[in-house]
Formats: sequence, C-alpha cells, structure tokens
Amino acid sequence: MPFDFCCCPFFNRRRFVRVLPPPSPPIVPTGLQVQLSGGTTIINGANVLFNNIITNLSPNILYNPATGIFTVMRTGIYIIDWWINTDGAQEATHILFNIVTSTGVTIGASSPDAVVTLQLNGQALINMQAGTTFSLVNNTGATVTLSTSPIQADLRIVRVDTI
Repeated sequence: MPFDFCCCPFFNRRRFVRVLPPPSPPIVPTGLQVQLSGGTTIINGANVLFNNIITNLSPNILYNPATGIFTVMRTGIYIIDWWINTDGAQEATHILFNIVTSTGVTIGASSPDAVVTLQLNGQALINMQAGTTFSLVNNTGATVTLSTSPIQADLRIVRVDTI
C-alpha cells in the first residue's frame, strides 16, 4: 500500500497516512437469456431457434430469433451455458449439440451412447472479438425431437470481464 506524510497542526508532528487507491467502477451485469417453448424438432445442422427473450441486460449482445444467431458487439470474455430437453433422435444413439462461432470455435456437449431422451447441458468460456457470432447447433447426425415440456431449451450468455 502506498503511504504519504501528513502533518498534524495540533501537535506539530509528522505521521504516515495510508493512501487508498480510488474505488473500482461498479461491475454492471451484461447478459442475455433466451428460451425455447412450443418447438417440435431440430433438424441436423440447424440452429436452435429460441423464441422467448427472458432477460436482456446488454445492448452489446444481439439475438436474431429468425436465424438463431447471437452477435457479440463488444470484445470480451463470455460464459455461455445452455440446456435442451430431447425425446429421441431417429436412428441416432446419442445427442450432440455444439456452440459454434463465426471464428471457428466449437464447444460441444453430448449424451452417453444409447441415451437420446434427456436434458443435455453445455457450457463454454470464450474470448470473443466484437462482431463475433455464434449459435447452438444440432450436430447429432439426425433430427432431434424435443420433449413436450413447457420450456424445451434455455441459453444464457454473460460477459464476465471488466475490460
């Protein structure tokens, strides 16, 4: 800790006073949460089309519900976590979904073999430049049938750095 001298006029003495750094700016949460309800299937190679924006705390994270593509408008480190409820995948013996970015980053999650009815969860920690896009993609190799639960999928992205 840095110190500075201070004079005390009452006692005519010098003493050390600890100089504190200025406070850090407050961390403002920046994120977006979307959900899917009312879906039936997701064909192989297709993006998950979330149809409900639950929370939008940032003008720097955009989502296009027609394409399923998210765009990050500010460089930073982001956490993406998601889940999807599935109820079969034609002849496939497992389920595989990936976060795929426009810069070539692919981070996936898959079910164990012979399990196609489940809630599949995935997470990604990615350093993304402004303008990077990403989506959650079915890479199972077959069309995935969604469960009949009221909420079938959820994705949340949060910027975690303070740059």
